[in-house]
Amino acid sequence: MKQTLFYMCTFVILLFGCQEQAKEHIAIGSWYICFENGNYQEYKFTENHLLIWRENNDISIYKNKVIDSTLIISNHSTPYTLPVNNDTLITIAKTKESITLRSTTSWEIYKFKKLGVDLLDVDSLNLKNWQKLTLKDYNKRLTINCLDTRPEEEKIIDKLDMSDIELEDIEIIEIDSN
Repeated sequence: MKQTLFYMCTFVILLFGCQEQAKEHIAIGSWYICFENGNYQEYKFTENHLLIWRENNDISIYKNKVIDSTLIISNHSTPYTLPVNNDTLITIAKTKESITLRSTTSWEIYKFKKLGVDLLDVDSLNLKNWQKLTLKDYNKRLTINCLDTRPEEEKIIDKLDMSDIELEDIEIIEIDSN
């Protein structure tokens, strides 16, 4: 009896003690970024996806894979493709309310701030309705004031005035390939 109890206890300890503990990456959750030019975007990191809400009522979906303390982002279902299909984001700083990630491809630094709400998970069975609901909520949150922090000289955008330019017709000559 004592020997059986000993083996059962040893089995339970080995069973639970040897299991790999699931570690959730600190970025899993809902975040936003105020960019230097005043643009605002929201991000939702899950174990499998990265969703990005943009000001032009667009939602981009990327694949996400968590490996240790890194995130590997790859193209999925979005018109905005990554320059390199597998971009690795590493954590370089974290607080309770923010996280800073760096791309190992472009070395660009992303400073995320914690969003006060958890963004809706993708409803793949009713994708159009999900997009409508999430964009409606996103547009309400666009009131977050992201200031344009660029220097004045960077804010000046030269506009090309085409009204004074005279366009000339260009004759197209077909060349016979024979």
